[in-house]
Order: sequence, then C-alpha cells, then structure tokens
Amino acid sequence: MRDARARPQRKGGAEPVDEDAVREVIAGGVAALGVELAPDDLDALVQHYRELMRWRRRADLTALVDPRQIAVRHYLDSLAVSPWLPLDARIADLGSGAGFPGLPLAIARRDVEVTLLETREVKLAFLHHVCTQLGRPNLKVARTGDFVGTDAWARLNLVVARAVASVPATLTRCEALLPRAGELWLMRGPSKIGEGPERATKGWALVSEREIRLPVEDAERRIVVYERVVA
Repeated sequence: MRDARARPQRKGGAEPVDEDAVREVIAGGVAALGVELAPDDLDALVQHYRELMRWRRRADLTALVDPRQIAVRHYLDSLAVSPWLPLDARIADLGSGAGFPGLPLAIARRDVEVTLLETREVKLAFLHHVCTQLGRPNLKVARTGDFVGTDAWARLNLVVARAVASVPATLTRCEALLPRAGELWLMRGPSKIGEGPERATKGWALVSEREIRLPVEDAERRIVVYERVVA
C-alpha cells in the first residue's frame, strides 16, 4: 500500500498529481519499448510531469489529467522512437507544445541534441521554465521563426513532429528547417491509422512506415519517415 506521501496531491485549484503512478507506468513500460532509463532520467521525467500539471491549464498543455494515461500517451508514446534514433542525432521537435516528444527523447538519449521548437508564447515560457529546471545540456528551446540560421539549425539532421493535423503543411514548414538534407519523422496517432499509406511529395521521399504498439494500453502508433530530396 502507498503511504500518505504517495497519494495524489491537490493544493487550492491545482491539478491532482500522482507522481508515483507516472513513475510506475513509465518504469514498467520502457522495457517493452527497448528503452533504458537511468534512475535520474526517470526522476527528470517525473519532474517534468509535476511542472506539466502545474502549468496544464494556463498554457493549454494537455487535455489529459489521469496520470496513467499521461504516462502512456505522452511519455511512453514519445520514448517509443528512442531505439531508432541515429547515434548523435541533431533533432528539432517541431510544434513541441508541452515538450513531447523531444524532451523525453533528450532525457533518454544523452548522445542526441534536441531543440524544442514552438511559436506560442505561453508554451515557450513553459518550455524555457522546465528545461532550466532540468538543466540537461543536450536540451534547448527556440522560437520556431528564430531557429533558422542558428548553430543548432546548421547541425540539424532530423525533425520530429507529433500530432500533426496536415502532412503537406508540415512538409512545407520543414523545407526551411532541412534545406539540403535530413529526415522528418511524423508520429501518427490511432486516429490516423487506417487513413491509407502516406505519399511522397515534391522535395521529399517517403522512406518507411513503422508500426509500434504502446505498452499498458496496447495502442497502435505509426512512425512515417520522409527524407529531404533536393535537386
């Protein structure tokens, strides 16, 4: 049984927080995904969860409040691509929002460099706040419009995007991020499964589609990989 310290906490109008439940689900799920987390990595994810719930309403970060759903649909969903990331990849997380998938990937993979890209001010404020707290040197935050031309942009070889509404619009947005070479990984949720195969478009080649299942909920996901093609 959990003691009183492990029970969900609520102060004033704050969201209920159950750090133990999130820790338990993530720790149990990563093994099924083939992901290894050091104890301080798991602590960092739980710390992000704590701040996520503090900022959830004011920054419109997530509609989920159930800690186990958050652990699976945000953290494990983000970590599912970790085993496939190239060694020392230089990644931009386009439209990062609450930090998914880029923040968990940077925590799990210390060899990669991740920049969380966002346009909305309140979400940028959240990302700057939580990344400062975590203090991970391989994790940065940038306004999307200010990223092109930076040193991190010059090293970029992979863009990840989650919960994308329009694939053609995302490909167009990524042309400036990857003007010469690189890959775009689209993380497609269950509502997009069954829509049919993705298609290549001008300036991009469809490389692969990978299907995965998330532990705990046994939910299906699809990772669609495009490669930048410049004549």
